[in-house]
This record gives sequence, C-alpha cells and structure tokens, in this order.
Amino acid sequence: MDLSDFTYTGIRAYRAGDYSRTVHEYLHNRTGMEFVLIPGGEFWQDCESPIQAVFRTQVKPFLMAKYPCTQGQWGHLMKYNPGFPRENDKPVNRVCWYEAMDFCRLAGLRLPVSAEWEYACRAGSSTRYYFGSDERELNKYAWHRGNTRELGHVGWKRPNAFGLCDMLGNVWEWCQDKMEHLGNVVNDLFLSPRIVNYRKLHGGSYSISPRLLNCAAVRAGADLLRDQEIGFRCACSVEM
Repeated sequence: MDLSDFTYTGIRAYRAGDYSRTVHEYLHNRTGMEFVLIPGGEFWQDCESPIQAVFRTQVKPFLMAKYPCTQGQWGHLMKYNPGFPRENDKPVNRVCWYEAMDFCRLAGLRLPVSAEWEYACRAGSSTRYYFGSDERELNKYAWHRGNTRELGHVGWKRPNAFGLCDMLGNVWEWCQDKMEHLGNVVNDLFLSPRIVNYRKLHGGSYSISPRLLNCAAVRAGADLLRDQEIGFRCACSVEM
C-alpha cells in the first residue's frame, strides 16, 4: 500500500472495557496528525431510514486520525483559526462541511464516510458504547454535558480499542455522506434540500446528555452550517 505521505511509528495494543485490539500507527508528515490503520471487516450498521433498523456493511482498510482535527493543526495549514474558545489542543469548531473538505484536500486527506466512521468508533464492539453499556463509565471516555460546559482537550479521555479518542462527545464530526432522511437536524434552521445538502454528523458533542450518546449517534447538518459543536476528523484511503 502507498503510504508515502506517512511515517510508520509502530504497533500498539489498546483496550476499552472488554474489547481489545492491536493496531499499526502512522504520523502524517504534512499535518503532524497521528493515524491508525483500521483493518477491514464487516459490522451491523445502524440505518438512518425509518424502514430499516440495521444492515450488514463491509468496510475496506483505511487510515483514521486518532483525534479530531485540532485548532493548532487547522491554523498551521489554513493560516487562521475559526475555533472558540481558542486553544491549540482543542478541536477546531465552527467550520462548515466545505471548509472541512478544503482542509482535507490541502492535506492530501479526506473525510470518512459514515460507515467507516461508525465501524472505527465501534472497534469490534456491538454495545451502546465502544467500551460496553455501563453509562457510569462514560466520564472516562467522553466529554459530555455531565462533565463539561465547553470543548474538551483532545486525547484527555480514554481511547477505544482501535486507539481513537473523542469518538463520543466533544464535537459532532462531519462525514462525506448526504443525509437522505431528515428527521433529525442538528442546531439548524431547516432549509429545503433544494437549497442545501444535509450531511451526516457523527459522535455527539460536549453538550449532549450521556443517555443520548452512543456509537450510532448521527444527525444531519446543512453543509454550510458553522456551529460551536461541530468539527471533523480526517481519514485516508489505502490500497492493500
């Protein structure tokens, strides 16, 4: 596989609750972002359609950033910082889908698709959270309404079994996909799909109640929406 834009940093084992995996890790040379090689596989993906609850999905191997894009990483490449409150090691927020796509394009990366995001979040689990189903453990893994009133520092909470941090809470994360069923539109005045495209947002945010967080949490956001609770994380395709 062609990983010429990355430096291999080694192999590492992670555990989240009863789930454990061993993964290969890489450093993206242009941005300094840390990435994990997510192995391919199949899983039962929650479906946005009100007709179908879950369906079997196959995911090819790909690279996923360990953390949401930070304000420091955004500012280094884009030469400005839209985030608030401004701290380099907090997620960049208040960027619309097009701006997130522009960052990825300039970095030689991309946004994950929805199936990749949920598969990476679950990391082999089939429970409500990627560490199990006990809500009392959530504070160890996620920034949410019960433990913060603003953006959390990336990487301060425990990772999932793939070594990915902040997959639940902190910021909603843009995905490439359009949202076809618009029953849940996040923090937005609803506009006709003829005017804007609605994109999938995964993971929840720091203002979400713990009982609403889960691996399949997804909302729709207008692609022009800039919001305090929305950020993104990068991915990269690999040819095996």
